[in-house]
Amino acid sequence: MNKRFLIAAAIVLLVVVVFVAGFFFWNSINPNTIKKDEKAEVTALVENFGSKLKEVRLSDPEEMVSQEIKQVYTPFVSSNFLLDLINDLSKAPGGVASSPWPEKIEIISMEKLDSHTIQVKGKIVYMTSVEMTQGGNAGETPIMLWVRNYNANGAWLIDQLSFGDYAFYDGKELYNILKNAFPNMSIIGGRGEPFVAQSIDITGDYIPEAIVDMQIGGAYTEYYTVCRFVNGKLEVAQFKDKNGNVSTMFIYEGASVQHEVKLSFINDGKGNHAIYQYTINKSTSDPKVISTITVEAYKWNEATKLFEYNEELSIEFEQEEEKLLMPKIVAFSSLKYKEIRSSFPIITSVSAFNGKVAFATGTGKIIVNDFKAANTNHLVIYDAQSGKLEYSTSIDKSWARISGVQINDNWVLFEAMEDPGEIPSECFAINRKTNGLIKLLPDYNWGEKVSPDTTVFTVFNRTLLQGDYAYLVIMSEDMVASGDSTVFRGGVGGTRFIRVNLKDGKQDSIFTPPVQSFSISQLWALDNDSVAFGTSEVMANGDIKDQVYFYSPSTTTLKPIVIDQWKDSSDPRSIGSYTITPDKRIIYSSNNKIVIAPVATLGASTEVGIAASHDYISDYIVASNNYIVARLDNGDIFVFNRKTGERTLIKGAKVKDTITINADEISFINRQEKTNDSVVYLDLKGLSRP
Repeated sequence: MNKRFLIAAAIVLLVVVVFVAGFFFWNSINPNTIKKDEKAEVTALVENFGSKLKEVRLSDPEEMVSQEIKQVYTPFVSSNFLLDLINDLSKAPGGVASSPWPEKIEIISMEKLDSHTIQVKGKIVYMTSVEMTQGGNAGETPIMLWVRNYNANGAWLIDQLSFGDYAFYDGKELYNILKNAFPNMSIIGGRGEPFVAQSIDITGDYIPEAIVDMQIGGAYTEYYTVCRFVNGKLEVAQFKDKNGNVSTMFIYEGASVQHEVKLSFINDGKGNHAIYQYTINKSTSDPKVISTITVEAYKWNEATKLFEYNEELSIEFEQEEEKLLMPKIVAFSSLKYKEIRSSFPIITSVSAFNGKVAFATGTGKIIVNDFKAANTNHLVIYDAQSGKLEYSTSIDKSWARISGVQINDNWVLFEAMEDPGEIPSECFAINRKTNGLIKLLPDYNWGEKVSPDTTVFTVFNRTLLQGDYAYLVIMSEDMVASGDSTVFRGGVGGTRFIRVNLKDGKQDSIFTPPVQSFSISQLWALDNDSVAFGTSEVMANGDIKDQVYFYSPSTTTLKPIVIDQWKDSSDPRSIGSYTITPDKRIIYSSNNKIVIAPVATLGASTEVGIAASHDYISDYIVASNNYIVARLDNGDIFVFNRKTGERTLIKGAKVKDTITINADEISFINRQEKTNDSVVYLDLKGLSRP
């Protein structure tokens, strides 16, 4: 009996050993077993990615979010998925507000789907300062990540993710739901298991719908369908098309050289909860030119539980897109512009106000590396409509170059570059009532003691005419004579921002930069006689902080608003150059498109309808309360009517220089090589559609 027992026990033990050995052997060769080093690498990848989520602030302007995604997420995601996130920011996780913020991703489980794909189930954990000190968390959001390694020797990278209410929805059940809803589509799941790409409340019932990626399509096209959460599970939504047919429907987005299809989910606050799919068709001869835009809008009908085609919303959205993407094109030659030709060869600065045009003119031409080739020491004022010369004066110097010409009803303000130094060392105002020429700050006292070989200049870095006042950013410059040579250097007086009453010459100090690393870059005239000026400051940590200060003469107060803070031009926190409108709006480039926004809330931006031409917006975009005007690289003029939203492209203007604007009128210099330069004056009100 004992012998039989021992034999049986030995057999059982042998079976167990064989089973255990087989189990471990199978795991060692099973491609769907997560190896120890794979688990460690994927865990580190996901956790490190989770620790960086708070560095992407989804409430920032689109351009900044795109740059943040590129800078922060690049080490963790595949190149294709990175491009997908940049093109559709709604797919990207990140922080929305300063608190709570996404602190980390906690991994719940992993599953190896194939030899190159590991599916990670986790949760985004949110924190505030309270939880950081007292424990707990401020909320959790489900997240599913697909981590792939397409190269046996390459790194594991996040290639897709889903977060939100339905992130954990069973993929196999979702596949069956789609197969039942689309029985004739055999390619569902052809690229992988369908998943919920986005959760969004489209119907307005506070229960989010699921935008499901059907995992079909090519490299540049994604196919989706909309699912509603009904009776505890997802079901494919029903659509009613323009012909009255009711069925399930798939929607898609993607792009090619000639076509682009986009999706948009909108709640306009007026009870319209709709899905928009719009197709942009481009010209066969020039893919940069849009030929047509078509839109299909489907509005949710709570009574019928259908997304129904809505012709009114389709036309309305189509017209809005046409305004944004397809400006009216007019030939410059067809416009009723005025051209004033100078009696001298060259014009260097121009400004228009209420039908009057002031400009600097003189002899010579602009020649590279020969600054003195142009001698523009004359200032003239013409009536634009009649072309009649109304005023002329000149600077009593053998050589000078007038610049920064500005005009209003009462005054003309300009600065003059002179020898020595070829620096703007004089500033003048013309009283238009008396025609008197006034030199500003002729004997300005910087209060510095200098040696006999040193001459102190007042350099006019920035000037602004506002009402009866000249706003001047000035700095001291020392000219030191040493034998036969002369050296220029920054004076100890530094930089000052002052205001001069042009009627009586009284001076008021507005602002003195607190440190040498603080500079004033731009001046803007605002409504109600106030002004704004842009500043940059190099911080102790090397960051550059840009601010806009607002100054009101009635209160003599300064109110700064921080625009950005950045380390270098590649830092996504930098918005680049910008300009300010009289009604305190900021114009800058976001996601390579020109946008306008309130200065205090850059994220609340609206597209103007033009791509960014280059980095220096203040060089080619000007704005009033009525219009935004841009000089394009090819010399054409883009005009955005801020009141009507109308966009116009003026072809054939051949603008080569800066455009100036006042309310509804613009002016620019028409440069000529063989004949005298001229000034072009155009009233923009003539562009309005009948």
